[in-house]
Amino acid sequence: AARRRDRAAGGRGGRLPLLPVPGGVPPGGGRRRRSGGGGGAVSSAAKPALDVDQARAVTREGQDVCVVAGPGSGKTRVLTERFAWLVSERDVDPERILAITFTDKAAGEIKSRLMARLGATAEMRRRLERAYVSTIHGFCSRLLRENAVAAGVDIGFQVIEETETGELLAEAAEEVLDEFFASRPAEARRLMEAIKVSTTARGFVPDLAEALTEVYQALRAAGWDFGVEPPELPDGPGLAELAARCREAVARTELWRTAKQRELLAELLDWLAEAEALAERPVGVEHFRMVAEFNPDLRRVAKIVKEEILSPCREELKPRVLSALATEYYADLRRTLAELVRALDRAYSARKQESGRVDFTDLEQKARALLADNEKLRRRIQEQFDHILMDELQDTNPLQWEIVGLIRRPGRFFAVGDVNQSIYGFRYAEPELFRDYRRSIEEAGLAVDRIPSNYRTRKGVLDAVAWLAADRPGLEIGPWQAERKESGAAEPLVEVAAAFHE
Repeated sequence: AARRRDRAAGGRGGRLPLLPVPGGVPPGGGRRRRSGGGGGAVSSAAKPALDVDQARAVTREGQDVCVVAGPGSGKTRVLTERFAWLVSERDVDPERILAITFTDKAAGEIKSRLMARLGATAEMRRRLERAYVSTIHGFCSRLLRENAVAAGVDIGFQVIEETETGELLAEAAEEVLDEFFASRPAEARRLMEAIKVSTTARGFVPDLAEALTEVYQALRAAGWDFGVEPPELPDGPGLAELAARCREAVARTELWRTAKQRELLAELLDWLAEAEALAERPVGVEHFRMVAEFNPDLRRVAKIVKEEILSPCREELKPRVLSALATEYYADLRRTLAELVRALDRAYSARKQESGRVDFTDLEQKARALLADNEKLRRRIQEQFDHILMDELQDTNPLQWEIVGLIRRPGRFFAVGDVNQSIYGFRYAEPELFRDYRRSIEEAGLAVDRIPSNYRTRKGVLDAVAWLAADRPGLEIGPWQAERKESGAAEPLVEVAAAFHE
């Protein structure tokens, strides 16, 4: 919510300042703007200057740039400043910069700020208007229209709104499932039972249509080819292997001396007799029960048996056996689900084709195919952009990241993000992509820029958030610096001393 307010407010208002930057030219040169365009004209403005960390990120060159920018640090402003700096200080043509934002609103704000900052001449305003500043979907749409023949699309294609996409998908899913239940009732019942088991345990009400569309959308976001059969999962250790390891412990008869040890030995022998017989049969519910019952009391065994055999069996082998059993047990269901997903893809595609429209994922898939399958065109697009700037990288999905990877050139990529602010997991964003990008910069021995300053939030709130989130897996807490100027009372009105939650 805080990030949305920041975007809606457009930063602090006013025009962007001219940054003091070091001299020199970006390594590898770069195609210059045509002379006479007035690109060097920059309006002066009364906007607070960038802080040291922001300015360092904006002016970094000679490498791919990774900016870790916390909440309230002015991420979009930093990206805007980078664009303006490249144009005004490095003489890069605005049409040779691709800026990818997360929302249409952010793209509009960036263009508006650039117009105010750089648009001193009619020629420069025309160039800025034509500049590639848009969402990833906007870029894919423009790429396809500009290369319609190569992409095999109608140049006048229309894009389905997201709300209507959901309606069309729901209709297609109901059609597919109606046919499935009518023609294969036994498989349908088994699939419903599996959905019920996997969802009610997490507090959800099972709905096969919703589950099917969710799987379908996740696979599309990952760039899955529905014409390819899903790969077979590798085999893992089975019940027979667990029983064999247990048999090793039982065979050490000299170590089962005390009454309690012999009592446990009898229990293990009973378990072994049933487990070894069951291991010869096809995997069923009984196999899961059998593995679950393998829970020997390690306090009643000799130390050597515990450390060398039974403890590793219980703590390491048992979970792997359960996973392998589940893989085998659900193998038929996986194949059935794959069939349903492909059927849904056909039904949904038919509805889109009837209306002559595409959805957002179609844009991404067609753009990826255009770039991946046409080396000459891909090289031309790579050469078309001297720099690529990307905002909110933590909310990017694998297919979108693949598209960016196809057109990136080394040392010409600038990305801003923060894994803590990834809020689009339901759209299959993977914040780990930003972590991987940051890690690649660090492993290459290059600098990662960090902007810890928060110009939006009071220190007390930041401290409370840091305390609450300190032990949450996947989060990267601070250090955050509250830069918001206090007004009024010197002391905070509320201070969190302690808090407890379940």
